[in-house]
Amino acid sequence: MSSPSFSRRDALSIVGWLALSGPAWMALSELLGVSTPRLTAVAQTVLPWFVVPTGVLCMIAGRLRFRPLAVAAGLVTLSLTWSTLWPIRPHARPVVRQGDATISVTFNNIYNNNRQGAEAVRALLAPDSDVVAVAEMTNLLYHEAVTAGFNDRYPYRFGFESPAGDGMRLWSKYPISGQNIDRFGHPALEVTLDVRGQPLKLWVVHPLNQGIGDPDSPWDTTVSRVADQTALSKGPTLVIGDFNATLGHPPLRKMLDNGFREVHGWLGHGLSPSWPTDRWFPPLFRIDHAFVRGGVAPTSVRELPVPGSDHRGFVSTYVFIR
Repeated sequence: MSSPSFSRRDALSIVGWLALSGPAWMALSELLGVSTPRLTAVAQTVLPWFVVPTGVLCMIAGRLRFRPLAVAAGLVTLSLTWSTLWPIRPHARPVVRQGDATISVTFNNIYNNNRQGAEAVRALLAPDSDVVAVAEMTNLLYHEAVTAGFNDRYPYRFGFESPAGDGMRLWSKYPISGQNIDRFGHPALEVTLDVRGQPLKLWVVHPLNQGIGDPDSPWDTTVSRVADQTALSKGPTLVIGDFNATLGHPPLRKMLDNGFREVHGWLGHGLSPSWPTDRWFPPLFRIDHAFVRGGVAPTSVRELPVPGSDHRGFVSTYVFIR
C-alpha cells in the first residue's frame, strides 16, 4: 500500500505551526518570567506587536479547519493579550480636592550627545513643573540649564553632572529634606521632598542597557535592583527614569509585583512610546516610566518633545491621597 502523498494542505499546516512557534515562546517566556536568550528580550520589547498576527493566524487556521492550530493560536493570542494589557490596565483617576497636596514632575533623558542643548533645557523649563529631573546630564548641558535660569527658578537642587554622560540632576520648588546617591548601574538620585507638609520619596533612576537578555547581565541585575531597593521605601513613593526596559520585560515587572503602578498605564497611555526619537521613523516603545505607590496617585501625564534628545520627555502630576 502506498503512503499518502504530501499535500498543499499539509504544507500550510506546517507553515502555520512554524509561524506560531515564536509567539508561543513569547507567551511562555512571559508566564515563566524569563528574558533569555537575548532574542527573547529583544522580542519582549515589542510584545504588543505579536498579538495581531497570532490573532490573524487563529482566524485563518479556523477558516481552513486546522482545529488544533486554531486552538493553539487562540490560546497564545489570549496569553499575549493578557501579558500586554494587564500591566498597563487603567485605574480611576483620583479626585483632587481643594487643599490637597499636589506635585508636578518633568523627566527626560536629555542625551549626553545632545547638540541642541540650549533648546533642550528651555523645553524642560517650559512646563514650569514643581520638579525637573534629567538623566545623562553633562557639564555642557548643565551650563546651558544654569544659563536658562534653572537655578534661579528652583531653590532646591541635587545631583551632579558628568563629562562621561552619566550625570543626574534634580531641581525642585519643594524643600529636599533627605538626599542620597545610589548606584543602579548609572548613579541614581534618592531624595525626600517636603510637599506642603507631605513627605514624598522620589527616586530618579537609569539602569544600564548592557547585555540585554544575557543571564545575570548588567541590564538584568540593575533593573532588578531598582525594583528590589525601591520596594523598601515606606509611604508615598515615586520612581521615575529611563529604565531601558518595557513592561514586556520581567525584570521591570518586578515593580508591579512590589505594589507599584505604572503611571502611563494608570492614566490610559500604556501603549504610548518614548524611544527612539532621533531616527527617521517614529518612537516604537516606552522605556521611560514613572511608578507610584503608597498614598500618592497620578492625575495627568503628557509627552514632552525635547530637541536633540533621543527620548521623549514627559510631564506628570500627582496628588496625595488622604
